Amino acid sequence: MAEVNFKFIDPELVDIVALDIGVEHTGLFYKGEDRKFVAQIENDEHREAFKPYHMSSLIIEKIMDIPDRRKVLLVVEDYSFGRSFFNMLQPEIFGSLKSFVIAFGEEFVGAALLAPSTIKKHVAGKGKATKSEMKKAVKSLGYKVSSSHEADAISAYLTYMKVWDGMTEGTYRRSFIL
Repeated sequence: MAEVNFKFIDPELVDIVALDIGVEHTGLFYKGEDRKFVAQIENDEHREAFKPYHMSSLIIEKIMDIPDRRKVLLVVEDYSFGRSFFNMLQPEIFGSLKSFVIAFGEEFVGAALLAPSTIKKHVAGKGKATKSEMKKAVKSLGYKVSSSHEADAISAYLTYMKVWDGMTEGTYRRSFIL
């Protein structure tokens, strides 16, 4: 049976905030109608139990501070259960972030979650690219980045631009529209 591809939200109709979510550092790439920027968000919370919620609130604050933005689509590098490391707090951050997105529903249209291997394949040419290979690939495309988190956020954006109108069913099911 042939795989069905799904269309998601047209990137021309919304502003995109692409995220590489982490507990200590999160990379954020913003693309609006007439501007774009990349940033790294640092989590200054020292109480371990509050870090996921605090990081998600820092992300929302950064988005809400963007002047003259349209509705926002979050494009998130999904968490990986893969090879060597799984950060159990990453899903907690995204869960908390989803609750903010729902609470501020008039500001957002939804979120697309992209598998790390999909992002790596589209940007670096192989699904198991390292952080340094990803950073190098993003720089070769003309982007200025100072961290692998920023490179991963840009990579999530670039991948969404390639796949939004032909998502696999698995990617589509992990994403949501408000």
